[in-house]
Amino acid sequence: MNKRQTYVAAIAFVSFLFLPGCSFFSPVSYYDPTTYRNLTDLKVYTAFLYDSFMEDSVDQKDIKYVKIRLQQTLEYEKGKGKPNVKTTEQIQLIIDEFEDYVANRMDQGKWNQSQRDNAVNNINKLFDTAISSESKKNKNE
Repeated sequence: MNKRQTYVAAIAFVSFLFLPGCSFFSPVSYYDPTTYRNLTDLKVYTAFLYDSFMEDSVDQKDIKYVKIRLQQTLEYEKGKGKPNVKTTEQIQLIIDEFEDYVANRMDQGKWNQSQRDNAVNNINKLFDTAISSESKKNKNE
């Protein structure tokens, strides 16, 4: 091997060692405490909002608050890019489910205990999936 071939081989070898660690080649999404906090806070707030669906009137400000916070959380996750697409999809599922329950409450009237319990259980499962997947991500410590 001549010097030029040795030089090219050395560059190729070094590139092989370092490039997989670059985000371009290895799209890893890291644990984000902000995401975890957003999801856990919204999970609790949504459950308390669903309690109010058993009353004669619903506070539209509370519904609007949850909608805004869910959208903010979604946009925050989208901003992290392609490695975070799974979390973004999970949050979209939560938003869709929330919107369905709000529409149901507005169309059908106040809920009974069973409706409330089913809604809380279903939305909590979606939140738990998103929270669990976030807590299992690589920790960049």
